Formats: sequence, C-alpha cells, structure tokens
Amino acid sequence: PTSFDGMLAYIKVYEAHHMRYAPSNQQLAESTMRLFLTDYPAFMHGLVRTLAAAAMDDPMRAALGYAPPPRWAVAFVHAVLILQKWVVRLLLPPRPESR
Repeated sequence: PTSFDGMLAYIKVYEAHHMRYAPSNQQLAESTMRLFLTDYPAFMHGLVRTLAAAAMDDPMRAALGYAPPPRWAVAFVHAVLILQKWVVRLLLPPRPESR
C-alpha cells in the first residue's frame, strides 16, 4: 500500500481472512496471559484479565477465545489511554528530532 488508507484497507482484508479462532490461539493467549499475570498479586488476576481483554479489539478477542469484557472495563481502558495521551502531550518533554 502506498497510503495510510490503503494500509488500513489491506489490514481489514487480511484480518477478515486470517484472524479466526483456533484452539492453538487460545492456548498461546492463555500462556501469555499467565506470564503477564506473574507481575501482579493473585488477588488482582481477575481484574487484570478483564482489563487486558478490554484493551483488545473485537476480532482479536474472538480469535483468541476471550469473552467480551464488561462495558465498564472497555470505558476504563479508553479513559486511561486518553489520560496517558494528555500526560505525554502536556507533561513530558518533546521527543528529539530524528535525523
């Protein structure tokens, strides 16, 4: 693709043809999640799983075998990402210019 819109169209077609549920996807996702959860205390595992699923888009979640998260979790992840955007924009120094 020679443009951003062309790339988006390519990605949509690719995902429609290739992102499908398979037990191997779910096994890999579960192994990765267990590894990710080692950084958190056991009492937080349910919350972290829910928020991780909320951070995924619908096709990825379906391909990995995760159930749709509750709306509050999706809203929370969205709010955190908006907050991060403003923190980066207003509080962090500008990125150095590339050469």
